[in-house]
Amino acid sequence: MLGLGLALAAALAWGTSDFIGGLTTRGLAVVAVLLASQGFGAVLLAAAVLARDEPAPGTQSVLFGALAGLAAAVGLGGLYQGMAIGVMSVVSPISATGAVVPVAFGLARGERPSALQGLGVALALAGVVLVSRRRDAERMGARLAVGVSLALLSAGGFGLFFVSIDLAAEGGVLWATLAQRLGVVAAAGTVLV
Repeated sequence: MLGLGLALAAALAWGTSDFIGGLTTRGLAVVAVLLASQGFGAVLLAAAVLARDEPAPGTQSVLFGALAGLAAAVGLGGLYQGMAIGVMSVVSPISATGAVVPVAFGLARGERPSALQGLGVALALAGVVLVSRRRDAERMGARLAVGVSLALLSAGGFGLFFVSIDLAAEGGVLWATLAQRLGVVAAAGTVLV
């Protein structure tokens, strides 16, 4: 029961932050929003790592964390820009299809989902397709097309993020998350410069 409550709280927090990020990028550059939000998170995570006196992870975990950061920058950048210039109700569910990447990665590594898990994946994908359909697609034209392309870019970034952060977390969850945030900050800072 605790796991379900934590999962719902995480989904609410993630969805809320994505919505706020998408709205914020209508008035500010995506890079600035990423730099501010991820930089603030990195400072909090660095304080948590220091306070808990976490042992430093190996190089491989740090590199996977940094890769997760670069992937998150692509995922969040595509999502925020897509919601800023595209159709938010289409961009958001399409970007969520990035969850297919870790499922495919797990299958490639020999993991086999149960029948119930397979049904859940199929229903989730069907739900994304249904939510993404628009009756006024012809009227939306270019705005819809740009949003969909950014949403697909976002989905790829998020998918790579999920795989990379899982591999990075073997060296410690806080360190992996800190490396990921620093990766986003580095990517956004480089683009900003």
